[in-house]
Amino acid sequence: MGAFLEGVRVVKLSAWEPEVRMAVQMARTKELAFIRMSSFFMAGNRALMDAAPVIVALCSFALYTWSGECVSGCVGV
Repeated sequence: MGAFLEGVRVVKLSAWEPEVRMAVQMARTKELAFIRMSSFFMAGNRALMDAAPVIVALCSFALYTWSGECVSGCVGV
């Protein structure tokens, strides 16, 4: 904690507050952009994983029907 307070004292006494503020703001902007991009990828991945069983079932039925077979409730009749 002492090193942190010493760093704050150096910034204050050297009048570097605007430069440090800009550097921190730039780092926060980059971090926020990364978090936003990561969240979009995670949401897309989650949506794809949730929709995968439905998509696979629909594709299976479509291919079975297009192959000339009839989809019915009774098997072996």
